[in-house]
Order: sequence, then C-alpha cells, then structure tokens
Amino acid sequence: MPTMMGHSHVALGAAVYLALWRHALPTPFGPLGAPLLGGPALDGAPGVVTLGLSLGLASASALGPDIDKAGSSIARASGWATEALAWGVEHTLGHRGPLHSLLALVGVVLLGELAGRLAGVVGLGAVLGFGWAAHLLGDVGTRRGLPLAWPLPLHVRTPLRFSTGTWQEGVVLGCAILACGLWALGSVRV
Repeated sequence: MPTMMGHSHVALGAAVYLALWRHALPTPFGPLGAPLLGGPALDGAPGVVTLGLSLGLASASALGPDIDKAGSSIARASGWATEALAWGVEHTLGHRGPLHSLLALVGVVLLGELAGRLAGVVGLGAVLGFGWAAHLLGDVGTRRGLPLAWPLPLHVRTPLRFSTGTWQEGVVLGCAILACGLWALGSVRV
C-alpha cells in the first residue's frame, strides 16, 4: 500500500504552519494559530530563532505517524535503528493504525509537553502535535482514509480522494500549498 510521500508531509506541515503563524484561523473555540516554542531554555533567543525551531520541529513531526511503515522517510531517517523500529511497529500495529489517530495525537502532545518541561522548553508538545496533525490532514484525503477514532474500526475519508505516490498527490499538495500561501498573504479570509 503506497503512502503519501515524506516530502509531501514535510511541505504540507511547513505550509500550514507558516500560514497559521501569519494569520490565525478563527474558530468557534477561538483563534487557531501556529504554536511557538518558548521557556527558560530559549530566553534571549531572537524571535526568528524560535520561529525557525518551531517551524523545523513542526515540519519534521509531520513525518511522525509514518514510523508505522517500513521504508518511509522517517523510517530511513536514522539508519538501521529507525528502520528496525518502523518494521516492528508496522508488523505489530499495522500502517495507518493507532499512530494515525486522534489518540496518538493527544499522546504526542502530552509526551512532548513532558519532555519540554524537563528541557525548559514551553510549547514543545503543541509544536510536535501541530506537525502530527498536519500529517493526519494530508492522509485523510487519501483513498484509504484514517482511523481517527481508533480503536473504533471507522475510517474517516474526504469526499474527494487521491491516490498516494501519484500525480494526484502532487496536484492536491500544490493546491494546499497555494491555499496556505494565499491565507498567509491575507488574500483569502473566512
């Protein structure tokens, strides 16, 4: 089963992050913007540094859910160690299983906040969760959809779906990046 390409996830994560950093999305629960790292470990760091770190971590985290697929970009990231981990996760949990759910997203945020607290960094969980959520946003439009409510056996799909690893993925990614760019420039408002 092909998966959405790693570079597509990173590009989508970065585009969504920059768009919502520039202009928060109004929601009934308040504005939804891109989270920024802070805290004692980053005191005195220039704003461009915290923005760059936040953007980099969010974009890299957009690869995270695919640690459940041997051969994925994140599986190849650190050589044999991540390859072995991905192979083990794929053969126990399966691809697009629990790691592609809202439960995993919550777990990433909580573990990230704990790790950030230990390192003196505020907002680490939110930044990592942002990237993880961007990955899910990309995959929900695929033909297979996602088990967002895992462990319930319900797969969520969008009405219009694309095949991963094809020209369709490129078109969807291009349109998403264009929409993010227009949002960031203030050309589009809801």
